[in-house]
Amino acid sequence: MGLASSALFDLEESDEIFRKKGEEEYRKFQRENQDVLLSKGGHSHLSEGC
Repeated sequence: MGLASSALFDLEESDEIFRKKGEEEYRKFQRENQDVLLSKGGHSHLSEGC
């Protein structure tokens, strides 16, 4: 079974930055937040117990 990372983690903020501000700002955001743990996404329960 394959799952998208957006199903497992809440990537809404980074997706919004990418869509509204472009790739450079998205990359900057990713670098600045690389040590921040991601929140669970709406379908994270699908991977629990695997």
